[in-house]
Amino acid sequence: MPASNESQRLQALTKTQILDSLSEQAYDDLVTLASQICGTPIALISMVDRDCPWFKAKVGLQTSATHRDLSFCAHAILAPDDVFSIHDTQRDARFFDSPLVTGVPNVRFYAGASIVTDGGEALGTVCVIDTRPRTLDDAQKRCLQILARQAAGLLKTRQAAAEATRQVRRQEILTDEARLKHERGTELLDLVLQGGDLGMWDLHVTSGQWTINERQRERLGIPQAEATAERVNWRDLICPDDWPGVDAALKEHLASGSSHYECTLRRRHRAGHWVWLLCRAVVVHKNAAGQPIRIVGTHQDISAQRETQRLLDALARTDAFTGLANRQHFAERVTDVMARARRCVREVDIVARYAGDEFVIVLEGLAGEGQALKVAAEIQTGMQLPFVVEDADLTASASIGLTHFAGPAGSVEEVLARAEAALQKAKVSGHGLVCTA
Repeated sequence: MPASNESQRLQALTKTQILDSLSEQAYDDLVTLASQICGTPIALISMVDRDCPWFKAKVGLQTSATHRDLSFCAHAILAPDDVFSIHDTQRDARFFDSPLVTGVPNVRFYAGASIVTDGGEALGTVCVIDTRPRTLDDAQKRCLQILARQAAGLLKTRQAAAEATRQVRRQEILTDEARLKHERGTELLDLVLQGGDLGMWDLHVTSGQWTINERQRERLGIPQAEATAERVNWRDLICPDDWPGVDAALKEHLASGSSHYECTLRRRHRAGHWVWLLCRAVVVHKNAAGQPIRIVGTHQDISAQRETQRLLDALARTDAFTGLANRQHFAERVTDVMARARRCVREVDIVARYAGDEFVIVLEGLAGEGQALKVAAEIQTGMQLPFVVEDADLTASASIGLTHFAGPAGSVEEVLARAEAALQKAKVSGHGLVCTA
């Protein structure tokens, strides 16, 4: 079932260099989120190659590929704007007799969102699978599409990074040629930098003299008239927190004799904000003692990649429906709270959605049970305020279970068990009650 733009699609897939690559945490995190958000035992990032769709990341499945004729994802990429969903494969004429349905992994439900490039080519899917019939709600479908867009962003960043690496390697070759044919070498280098959208810098270490190309000036907001060592100190542009890493990378490069050194750093933009850069450089001249005299390097703006990672980290720690901390984040924070209790350190409380319509609140630094009961009463008062749903005034009540933690003994599971026991007691006793355990 090839797409109408199959040739262009396969070319775009090849350029990503993703096929048969090693496992990467960023992609593994996406399938973990997909599985948790949609509540399915299986989730995949599937890249649809010519004959054999290949799984870049997977949860709940052992195989790394399947034949395209059997692939659900091969159908999903034909409608890249929608979430392709099959409620029950045994009732679908296209798949009821598929070996994937009649045998392991016994697929009964499938939903996949296409991973689409800027050019509109659907390269694969972020998909979820279950062994029983089911349906995703609209929120889960939107989350699946968000994760697919994140996967597309990671592929774009990967392709740009691979291209930048090739550009740096070309630059290393051109350095020797430039000494013999300076004019021709400069022209070729400019083309490489322009094609890779790379900023270039050239530093004379002993004198502190440095130059940067036009792209680097634009990236840092420095006017051409000020892009000199007399007007701007290059060390002042580097975030102080990043300088130890930059210095260590250079020392390692000199000690190991490697072809180039690489590090990430932040440089201050003239407007005041920090720009994240991937720095690759080579020492082109050394003195008799082996110390660097001249260093030439490139900078690639990776600010968007860092922001993408930040958003992924936020998704991994947040409940998709309420915006509160999810269960994993809650467990981490409770562990921290208990550790701080052992060290007599107090910080802010935390609220998290625990499961279904149950929420958990950790209150630190209370003088006793009386204060906890006061907080519980305030919560109930707030819950009793009326709210409007489809022109109808509604009210809600809350059953609350309280437990107390003090000292180094116990675990997160034990504390939660006591709180749940108190909650069940409150539910059995009647609506809107508070019980302790």
